[in-house]
Amino acid sequence: MSEKHFDIAAFEVPKHKSLLYKMFLTKETLLKAVEEAIEKNANVISIRQVSTEEAVDAKKTETKPTPSSVAPEPSTFEIRGKDGSQLAIGQSTSESITVEPTVTLKADLPVFKNFLVPRVLKPISEKYGGSYRLVADSQGFLTEISLRDTKLDEKQVKELTSATRWALERGVEAGGT
Repeated sequence: MSEKHFDIAAFEVPKHKSLLYKMFLTKETLLKAVEEAIEKNANVISIRQVSTEEAVDAKKTETKPTPSSVAPEPSTFEIRGKDGSQLAIGQSTSESITVEPTVTLKADLPVFKNFLVPRVLKPISEKYGGSYRLVADSQGFLTEISLRDTKLDEKQVKELTSATRWALERGVEAGGT
């Protein structure tokens, strides 16, 4: 029995930007990935069967750089507080990170003005290029924290996520909901 390979082109997660990536999978791995996508309310956008030769050729052309020098795969992630409550949903790509708070916080809180911007976002953008921004709605509530046009490796993304988690937790403690 010959092994069938499938090519997944994209997943789209409702309410958040789509996650685009390409990989070759066996039937079993594909079914598991689809089940996980369904559990996360994702819609599978494109799946096609590919020949074994095409899958083998793609694996041969893949290079595996060291993890510290690799920009993370496009992904959506949750930021949770120490108590397990969801604070935000984020998305990272090879050139940007966007965090959308799920808690209601004013964008002008000192934890953002005095910590997150001057000690985290500004130094990262100066060191690695790109730009940062905090976006607030018309009532002054924080709707997005983003870092764009910068190349961060997985370790730097984790550091940024950790600092953002800390800032959001302090914001909640200061009176956010």
